[in-house]
Amino acid sequence: MSDSNMRFYYKQNVVYFLYTNDKWGQLSNMNPNFSILMNGMKIPSIEHLYQASKYPDYPEIQKVILTQKTAKEAKLKSRNHSEHIRKDWNKIKARVMRWCLRVKLLENWETFSEILRQTQRKDIVEISHRDIFWGAKPNKDDTLQGYNVLGRLLMELREEFDIIENLKSPEIKNFLFIGHPPQTYKKRDKQTLDV
Repeated sequence: MSDSNMRFYYKQNVVYFLYTNDKWGQLSNMNPNFSILMNGMKIPSIEHLYQASKYPDYPEIQKVILTQKTAKEAKLKSRNHSEHIRKDWNKIKARVMRWCLRVKLLENWETFSEILRQTQRKDIVEISHRDIFWGAKPNKDDTLQGYNVLGRLLMELREEFDIIENLKSPEIKNFLFIGHPPQTYKKRDKQTLDV
């Protein structure tokens, strides 16, 4: 990304999160309270889904990632197979994240739409000390600096969530989970997932 896409925020003016137990930690991909169903399989978080998206040609790797108990474990398992990441990953990863966030919303409609609503019109920022692509790094003067792609995708979702009724697989070549394209998603609430 170019420097023109770099963003600067004043911490006191934004909705921010670093950990899943922070005030706004429910916005995190790592949060375990937003499980989803993928082709009949219960997945603990969208971090699992995002990490598994890297390996469409390796269903056995995807299964290992998708069945980890925590998002952190899923991310670590994914790193163990980095030589098999799809070649176009850097070109499509933001599109995949956009789709994952929409899955999280539709699978947890009542709770997650309310969280997005509560952020009002404030900028949303994921604080990260290492990753300024997805988040923003804190500076000594209480500002945050980074591309904040995850936060920007969440703000985009907040603007559009009232018109999202269903979600098909993104138009990405070879977008598979354990050998199958993902299901179409429709709005539903948490109770239907806990069955």
